[in-house]
Amino acid sequence: MSDEIVKDEPKTLFEKLFTMSDEDKATAKLPLIEKKIKRQLDSAYDDAEGKIIEAQERKENCMKNFEQFDINAILEANQRINACKTVQDDIKALHKEYFGSDLNV
Repeated sequence: MSDEIVKDEPKTLFEKLFTMSDEDKATAKLPLIEKKIKRQLDSAYDDAEGKIIEAQERKENCMKNFEQFDINAILEANQRINACKTVQDDIKALHKEYFGSDLNV
């Protein structure tokens, strides 16, 4: 009986990786790829948020400067804010399309 091979022994990591089919390899990569894409979407959303904050600060400074009032600078800041908000909306929609859930913001 000691020479009998026990078939219920768990495979080693090497055996699992070596005998993995292409489909199994793709399935194993799925959580990592999903995490990577989610992180890229989060990063892009955060970058747009930073640009919105910068534009809001610029707009506020321009609006307080009564002596050198610059309507064009204020309008440019507004356009930047609106453009970045549109980008954020697009990022949210893309996240929902890919993962079926809302972006956590």
